[in-house]
Amino acid sequence: MHMKNIRIYSLLVIIISVLVILIPWLLFPVCGVGRYAMPGGMMKMHGCSATLYSVTILGIAGIVVGLVIQIIPYRKAALPASIVVVVLGVLVVLFPTAITGVCRVAIMPCVYGTKPALIFAGIVMVLFGIAGLILNRKA
Repeated sequence: MHMKNIRIYSLLVIIISVLVILIPWLLFPVCGVGRYAMPGGMMKMHGCSATLYSVTILGIAGIVVGLVIQIIPYRKAALPASIVVVVLGVLVVLFPTAITGVCRVAIMPCVYGTKPALIFAGIVMVLFGIAGLILNRKA
């Protein structure tokens, strides 16, 4: 992968990672956040909030990986970073679906908004990671 392609790839990783963070906080807020916040700012710990904090950490990790690729734009850094992006993407899908989950009430916004959006973002992240692996393999 050429230097220019590595920089573009790292920017895409950063963008999807920021999106992963924004989904449960702003774009499709989980229960207890934004307009769904409990009175007094209290937030009961349940699947939604656990998913919120988990994917936020995963998004931050993705941003760090993207920045590492920006700082060290060589194949030696981009190849393992692509593996990490795949793992992060898989975890972004697994947290709302299998690990922490979301609300069990079908009419809650986290079920019909946050969960599908995170699944989509996680799949895109996995695809970015796979694309990075393909582009960084030795010819």
